[in-house]
Amino acid sequence: MKLTKSKLKQIIKEELLSEFGEEDELEDWEEPEGEYKVGDIVEVSISDDGYEKSIEKLDNPANFKPAHGFYVSEKFLAKIIQVSKRKYED
Repeated sequence: MKLTKSKLKQIIKEELLSEFGEEDELEDWEEPEGEYKVGDIVEVSISDDGYEKSIEKLDNPANFKPAHGFYVSEKFLAKIIQVSKRKYED
């Protein structure tokens, strides 16, 4: 039996309805938003040994200071183009 994505979604919806009841409650539920969104500008710093990593959201790209100290090997400005969704497991 071939299971399509739409059929799988329908099965999941039916199971949730049988488990929790009210359909309106299910439609109102949304996954909580993460800290980062598409289009955000972030400053990324990576230490020389690679163990220390820092990601900081910037409100304005002009706040980026393109200089780093002795223990930072990489520091750059990045724009988020895609944010992953949480994958739920059994």
